[in-house]
Amino acid sequence: MLAQTRISPVARSRAPAFSRARAVSVRAQREGKLPKWDFVFEYLTKTKGLKTVAPEDAKVMVDSGKWVLVDVRPPAAYKQSHPAGAVSVPMYQPLDWSKPDFTKVVKLIAFGANGVTPVEPNPNFVEQLKEATQGGQRGVITLCESGGTLKPSTNFQFGKASRSLQAAYRAFSEGVTDQVCHLDRGVYGWYQADFEFEGEGEYAPDIGRTPMAAAEPTLQVIRQSAGYEMRSTDKK
Repeated sequence: MLAQTRISPVARSRAPAFSRARAVSVRAQREGKLPKWDFVFEYLTKTKGLKTVAPEDAKVMVDSGKWVLVDVRPPAAYKQSHPAGAVSVPMYQPLDWSKPDFTKVVKLIAFGANGVTPVEPNPNFVEQLKEATQGGQRGVITLCESGGTLKPSTNFQFGKASRSLQAAYRAFSEGVTDQVCHLDRGVYGWYQADFEFEGEGEYAPDIGRTPMAAAEPTLQVIRQSAGYEMRSTDKK
């Protein structure tokens, strides 16, 4: 008879944080939404220690060839203008009407009421993010329009959510890579640093309209990430 291996309470308490985060991530993705922001915040700050890098440092990292800027904004925004050398791996994509269903109709109504172009999660996000790492040879620096922040404040106990921070969470929790950084103030910060842009047009900050609170998960993420961190030294 084989001896039964006993797992002590201490050993159980040391279950890898990656496994717990992966389970939460898989469940959330299956339900068509991301985990609550407070969970993501705790994971990024305490478990992974995600580093936010200034545009100046990000440029040095990218120029080394060991890192790549990953723009998670919608494809249209990337096409219009993006930081030079950035690759597009959108968190969300325009609604695919080749397979219409009731959920998409609800999205169309909810987004339209908030003055926002209707989108849905990009089903190929993880695969595209893996491609951006070139087989794990490059780390990723995630960026969106305004960046969000992991710095707690009086009004934002868990910092401020953003699509680039959510993308960093997915890169970690879904096993894409452990080489992940987050660009301070996003594309807007790159613009303020006077670094080069590429695309079909010129970059212009897009403050836009902040969607009202809504139950639709994607709208919640967009609403949370609205607004720029303004500084006295910013150019107009």
